Amino acid sequence: MKASYDHEPLKLEPVGNGSFCFRWNIQQTTVEGNDIWTCDETIAWKKTKDEITRCAIREIVTPDQEMKLINDFNAANAEILPASSKQPYLDYIAQRDILKADIDNYFA
Repeated sequence: MKASYDHEPLKLEPVGNGSFCFRWNIQQTTVEGNDIWTCDETIAWKKTKDEITRCAIREIVTPDQEMKLINDFNAANAEILPASSKQPYLDYIAQRDILKADIDNYFA
């Protein structure tokens, strides 16, 4: 989910109910002289790399959407759909790889 803050948010912080908020794509901008930080964020119930990765990926795409991307990619490879049907999946994989690298770097 997209979020905005009037202060620089932490990459990972406890929410207070046993869950953790992980943020990525944190960007600072200035609006009418005020600093604003925008980011993507997700809530995870375990402070582990695998759980945060799973939750963050689900913020990008639902399991049904992911399956459709995979099916369309495979159908394009089988020449059932046009070759252009591959691109949405390739775009998703690129976005997912960037996110996973960010999470890996945080936990390194």
